[in-house]
Amino acid sequence: MQFGILGPLEIRTETGTVDVAAAKQRSLLAVLISRAGDPITADGLIERVWHGDAPKAARKALAWHILQLRNLLGDRDLIRFAGGGYRLTAAPGRLDHVRFATLSAEAESLTETHPEQALSRLDEALALWRGEPYSDIVEGSPREHAARLLEQRLHVVERQAALRLRLGRHAELVPRLTGWLAEYPFQESLRGHLMLALYRSGRQADALEVYREGRRRSTTELGLEPGAALRELERRILGADPLLDPPERTEPVAAAPPRPAQLPSDTGAFTGRDAELAVIAEAFGRPRPGGTVVVAVDGMAGAGKTTVALKAAHGLADRFGDGQLFIDLHGFSPTSRPVSPEQALERLLRSLGVSSAAMPADVDDKAALWRSTLGDRRILVLLDNAVDERQVRPLLPGSPAQGVLITSRRRLAGLDDARLLSIGALPEPEASRMFVACAGLHGESVDPDAVRAVVTVCGGLPLALRIAAARVRRNPHRDVGVLVERLSRRHDALAELDLGDRSVSAAFQVSYDELPETARRVLRLTALLPGAGFGTEVVAALADLSVDEAARSLDTLTDVHLLEQRDDGRYGRHDLIGRFARLLLDRLESPEAREAALGRAIGHHLFHAHEAVTMIYGQPPHLPEPPRIDPRWRRDFPDTDAAIRWCEREEADVLALLEGLADSGRARDAWPLAACFAGYMFLYEYRRVLHDLASRLTESLRGDEGADFGFASMARITGICKVLRGDRREAADLFEAALRRWRHLGDPVGEASVLGNLGVLCHELGEFDRAVRLQRETIDLARRLDQPKTLASAHSHLGKALWLLGDLTEAVRQLRIAHDVFTGLGVRIGALAALNDMGAVYLAAGDPDEAAGCHRAAMRLAEQDDEVTGRVTAHLGLGRVHRATGRHTEAVVHHRRAAELSAVGGGAMHIGSLVELGVTEREAGDMSGSLRRLTEAIALAEPAGDHASLAKALRALGHWHLAHGDPDSAVVTLERAASLREALPPKDAAAIPAELADARRAQSEGNR
Repeated sequence: MQFGILGPLEIRTETGTVDVAAAKQRSLLAVLISRAGDPITADGLIERVWHGDAPKAARKALAWHILQLRNLLGDRDLIRFAGGGYRLTAAPGRLDHVRFATLSAEAESLTETHPEQALSRLDEALALWRGEPYSDIVEGSPREHAARLLEQRLHVVERQAALRLRLGRHAELVPRLTGWLAEYPFQESLRGHLMLALYRSGRQADALEVYREGRRRSTTELGLEPGAALRELERRILGADPLLDPPERTEPVAAAPPRPAQLPSDTGAFTGRDAELAVIAEAFGRPRPGGTVVVAVDGMAGAGKTTVALKAAHGLADRFGDGQLFIDLHGFSPTSRPVSPEQALERLLRSLGVSSAAMPADVDDKAALWRSTLGDRRILVLLDNAVDERQVRPLLPGSPAQGVLITSRRRLAGLDDARLLSIGALPEPEASRMFVACAGLHGESVDPDAVRAVVTVCGGLPLALRIAAARVRRNPHRDVGVLVERLSRRHDALAELDLGDRSVSAAFQVSYDELPETARRVLRLTALLPGAGFGTEVVAALADLSVDEAARSLDTLTDVHLLEQRDDGRYGRHDLIGRFARLLLDRLESPEAREAALGRAIGHHLFHAHEAVTMIYGQPPHLPEPPRIDPRWRRDFPDTDAAIRWCEREEADVLALLEGLADSGRARDAWPLAACFAGYMFLYEYRRVLHDLASRLTESLRGDEGADFGFASMARITGICKVLRGDRREAADLFEAALRRWRHLGDPVGEASVLGNLGVLCHELGEFDRAVRLQRETIDLARRLDQPKTLASAHSHLGKALWLLGDLTEAVRQLRIAHDVFTGLGVRIGALAALNDMGAVYLAAGDPDEAAGCHRAAMRLAEQDDEVTGRVTAHLGLGRVHRATGRHTEAVVHHRRAAELSAVGGGAMHIGSLVELGVTEREAGDMSGSLRRLTEAIALAEPAGDHASLAKALRALGHWHLAHGDPDSAVVTLERAASLREALPPKDAAAIPAELADARRAQSEGNR
């Protein structure tokens, strides 16, 4: 993908262009392109895109636009959050303005020795321009960057003209310069070049007229005489100065002196790494004034750092015509000690011909001699396998003529002005090509599925892939599938990745051995965490350290790439590192130590999930006793936002931990954490995940004596999930089982919670009188037990049941009580839900104005907290109000916004929004748009097993087919909806038989 801003914004792929229609997204992308891969903070982006006129929820708006851009570009990794800001990760060579600068710099270095090549580079650079930079960016245009680019272009035009004159190509220059002079009439250097080109073309009079025309404009418009250089050129043209005649030939290029060529051979099986190679090439194509270009490549053991550096160095060899030097510094070597700076300098000086007699004794003197000997020679130095900055700093030259490539397992951030490049595992396509090439596979011997499986087990790590390929090459008659089986089957897959002098585990061991003991233990214990990532606090609990101590150990592990820090500040690891850590854990930590560490990690998550959900709902989750934690690891949540952010950050790791506990039969350890975290998961459409997890834990605890509390809690949560999925009969069994256990335990708090759930279920089943009775029981019990959140929820559910019984006045009163209790608790999620429910009741009562007022109040509350569910529900409610009053255009706007907002979380809320939008578009006459929404809703609901959402979508699609005059399709669709009607609300389910009869009647009439 190529990005262009030298003219209108342009994104070009192999198949065409990508159209970014939204103005804000065009501005945002333009700013990211202008930064050429450098990060920019969210605040910086907001300022540049909105120019001080940002919306109230600017960060959310920014995140939305970035999400849309990622979707448009088709690769979410193209825009990445890292280093405190957003950056475009496209290789610099794919940005036209960076390519322009690179070509210009290359031309500069070639001007004296290879003028024809220099001119070719300048021609290529100017050919990239399609017009004024950012010419179609109306909002937030990077004006300063555009001005700099125009200045750079003018400078290139001047250099291009000077080179053409030097090479005797004046005739072709005349039309070019005539056009440029029209654009820059007061640029005297261009005017002088045009005068000289005309004179050398035998057009002395025209040359003098160009001078006179320039003088007229300058004196008339600026009140200035031409500069001395231009006046002198006119005088010499008048006198036909022979020194102005065209050159007969270009100066000969001096022969290159003898040079060292120490680079090891390039590997023939090299694949991929285009982006990394482009970064290196771009760095060396942009000389650093007054200093040496230094690129430091870092990455985990086995990532192929040396291979990448050698590939880049061979590609740069022509640019460093005086030679290339290579030295292995043995920074991480199982058999050699690191080379000292003094030893390295001596070897490098000998490579440049310095004799032993001339070799200084002192390391500083050697460094000075090294820089003097290099002088202005164009030499590339590759310092491989460096241990740290102290080892390489004395080896750095001082002249812009040289370049330095460094590889290290450590990120050498202490090297001032060095370009740092981290490389990781290979992406799947590149890794597959590498394995096939190294294994010598071809034709029918290549099983793509088996190759992908090898790549997956090896995690795309080049060293692991090469060893695996060598095993195939050693046994050419053995199928690759056998290798996959061996790698996947063995407890120690690392043993299979050990062959000859190559070993993945040995490479990891060298990095591990360099660590202090605390960091080693942290690495071992992280093998207990099954998730893809983890935060500093849980590692502190796991290892029984303070948070600061844990942070230092994590930084140490990150420095040598045994762990990696992600964009969100959390830590992850390569899968093979995880296996390596597991081996160390089993070998070096006792079962008691492992159990204690895991218990601390579970306790950390349990305590904070309990505190977060308490903050969100204003009432603690129901557990036998409140969890406790060591004060060193405690995090307090000052408000609901902080609590939700913690849940969002930890969700993947908490779920992985819960799945791991369930898999290992530890339901007793898992259920308290699941019970707490469920409160967050219900908010954010994790219903399927929660359903599957809670179902497993419920069954595990069902026959477990002494686990009545856990069973009742999980049965209740599973029942709620069943209600939301439309599986009401199963939900009833689970609620009744939970109620029996709570009563057996004599636990009125648990009893109150499940009574409320049974009331909701009766509501869903159409048993409204029983629903009202159960909610009133819950209210009485919650009031006696001082359970305010349960009380507010019961009032809310009672209001909805009374609404469907037709007692709209009492329904509003109960919902208002719920709203007031939630507000008093500070639980704004509950308060805004009550407002949205009141809006629905008012609409049913025929009062659209009051309904709209409730939904708008809910919207304001949701926007203050940036609460997506509340905003979606408010938009849906306002859309229904407008639809009911015939304002379909406004209704479509609200329902479309609901679908957009809910798309991020997905789930039933998004499917429901699509159905509402489809219905509204049908009533507004947009039949094609309506069909797209309803079809999409069905496609999302079916694989999710969401019977309720699927039935709603099918029913709406049946109505669409009838309106479209296709009764045959309407019958088929409504029959499918009828088969799922138990999942629908009773009123909707009761309407389906009549709707199906209407469709069949229309079908019959159409067949006559």
